[in-house]
Amino acid sequence: MNLDPPNNDPAPAEERRRPQGAAPQAGDGASDLSNTPPSIPKIPSCDLQTGGEDWLDFSLYVNHSRFKQLSERFDQAQRLAKQHVALEPIEFGGHAWTLSAGAASAGTGKKRVFYRWRLQSNNGLVLLLMNREKRHRTMPNALASAHSTLLMSEGAGSVWRQLQSAFRDLGARLVESKLSRVDPCIDCPYVKVDAFTQPYMDQHFVTRARIDAAYDHEEQFVDRSGGTYRFGSRLTGYTMGSGDVRLRVYDKAHEVRFKPEKQRLLYQRRCGDLFIDATRVEFQLRREWLKKQGVQTLEDWFAKRGAVLEYLTQKWFRLTDGPYDRKHPDRTPTLPIWQVVQEKAQQWAGQSAGEVLAPIVGEPPRLDQLVLQAVGVMVTAMARENIKVNSNAFFLDELIERIDEAIETRDMAEEVYRRAIELGVYKP
Repeated sequence: MNLDPPNNDPAPAEERRRPQGAAPQAGDGASDLSNTPPSIPKIPSCDLQTGGEDWLDFSLYVNHSRFKQLSERFDQAQRLAKQHVALEPIEFGGHAWTLSAGAASAGTGKKRVFYRWRLQSNNGLVLLLMNREKRHRTMPNALASAHSTLLMSEGAGSVWRQLQSAFRDLGARLVESKLSRVDPCIDCPYVKVDAFTQPYMDQHFVTRARIDAAYDHEEQFVDRSGGTYRFGSRLTGYTMGSGDVRLRVYDKAHEVRFKPEKQRLLYQRRCGDLFIDATRVEFQLRREWLKKQGVQTLEDWFAKRGAVLEYLTQKWFRLTDGPYDRKHPDRTPTLPIWQVVQEKAQQWAGQSAGEVLAPIVGEPPRLDQLVLQAVGVMVTAMARENIKVNSNAFFLDELIERIDEAIETRDMAEEVYRRAIELGVYKP
C-alpha cells in the first residue's frame, strides 16, 4: 500500500515567498532575526511546501506474536526507570526508543483508557501500548502520535512507514488503523497576522462554526468565551469552532521566536529564505468529524484531503472582502488574502477531484456477529443479577427461559417479517 502523498506542482519562488497582498518588509534579512543562524542557505522553490499535516493521532489494532517476551522486557525496563537507573534506548524499527517510567492514558473522564507502556523515538514519534496481546474489536490496544516538528521534517508518509517498521520488529501485526486526529495547516510567509485579524475583528467573515472557542496551547483547543489571543496588547490570532472541527489563525513567526529547531524547519520547508512575518492557518479535525467525511485511515486522508480543505476554506470558514450579506452570504466576495490561503491549500493537499465527503457505508453485521453480541448482553445481565452459572447448559436454559418470558405476548414471525421489509432484505 503506497501512502506517499502526491507530489503537487509547486508554485514559482516569488509566488511562494510574496503572496498576494504581502509586500516585502523593510527589514527583511538575517540581521533582524536575533535567533536566526546566519549560515542557513536559501532553499530552491521546488523543495518548498505551502503547508502540510501538523499533527497526527492514530488508533491502532495490533496482534502480537511475541507478547510474553515483549511485556517482560518492557516491564523490566520500566521498573529500572522508576528506580532512576540510566538505560540504553530500545532499538526497533530503525529508531532508538525511550520507555517512560510510568503508564500513560488517553481520553478524559469516563472515556479515559490506560496504556501500560509509553515509548518515544529519537525523532519524536510517541507510541502507547496496552497490556493486551490480541486486538480488541472496538478498543485500540495501541496509539501513536506525531507532532509538528517530526511531520514538517519527515512528512506523514514517512511517519506511517516508521510505525509499520516498528511493529514488524516487535513481532506484531497491524490489523487495522484509524485516523483519530489530523491538523492540516497552510503557511503564509511574509504575511503579517494583521491581514487576518483585522477582518475578523470587523466581523468580515462567513462561517459554519460555533465561535466561542479560545486557544490555550498548541496541543489543545479549549472551549471558553472569547475567540482571540494576544501578546501584551497586540492581537496575535484567533480561533473558531468547538468540538471535532476547529480553526486557528495565528502569528507563526511570533510562536517560533524562541524555538530554533522550528525556525530552521520553517526556513527549509516553507520559506526558503529568512523571514520576519509569517501567518499560519490551521485546522484541527477529530475522528467523529473525519468519519462523516468518509475518512477512516491515513490512506483515506491522502485521497480526500484536497476536497476536505476545499470545503474548510471555502464553505466552513472564509474571510470576506467587506461586510457580508446575511441573506446571501455566498454572494459576498472573498478577501484576496483568503484566496491566497485557498490556493496554497490546494497546492500542497492537491486539487479536489470531486471526491464525495460522506460517511463510508459499512457492510451490515453478519448473523454470527449479532448472536455473539446477544450472548455478551446476556452474560452482562446475569453477572449484574449475580446469577450463579455453573455450566453452559445452565446458561442456555436460563437464556431460553428469559427469552420465552420476553416474547410471550409478541408475534415474532410478524416482527421478523416487518424488520426484513424495513431493511430491504425481504425475499418472498
